[in-house]
Amino acid sequence: MVNLEWYRSFIEVYRIGTVSGAAQVLYLTQPAVSQHIAALESTLGTQLFQRMPRRMLPTDAGKRLYTQIAAAIETLESIPTKSTLADAPLLIRLGTPPEFFSEYILKYLSQADLTLFSIRFGLTQELIEQLLEKNLDCVIATQKITLSELEYQLLFEESFWRRWTTESDRSSVSRCFTG
Repeated sequence: MVNLEWYRSFIEVYRIGTVSGAAQVLYLTQPAVSQHIAALESTLGTQLFQRMPRRMLPTDAGKRLYTQIAAAIETLESIPTKSTLADAPLLIRLGTPPEFFSEYILKYLSQADLTLFSIRFGLTQELIEQLLEKNLDCVIATQKITLSELEYQLLFEESFWRRWTTESDRSSVSRCFTG
């Protein structure tokens, strides 16, 4: 298996053209960089550089390898370090009915300084589908859909009351429910 440091050493030798220059950039010793290059060549079974008196020239195999790995290594190196990740805001992708959001959640969002929210409004079934497809991190649902892959936490219970003003209102509502 190839060590990532071998690729980093290879890329710097390729870019700078010398083992000593690459060692300075990588904060390694010259023998360490030479060992990385030798180990990479041995593992891949091909010579990656033509050694000249004061320069390392890439072979065709070295040029092909560079074009294959340079972008990937740059991407890996651009990933934030542990300390910057701790300072980065958390993104929560939330699905919720719009009425519940505006009535109960919106007032608490300004207090969450280190959290970013991406809000998607919709009906329970479509939001649950988005959750299962990993497009949402959390859903506030108005009903419990029994699926073994979901975990539910009761947040709120709501009761509805109907008040009548006259006997005729009560009888018309009664007819709607009884047929």
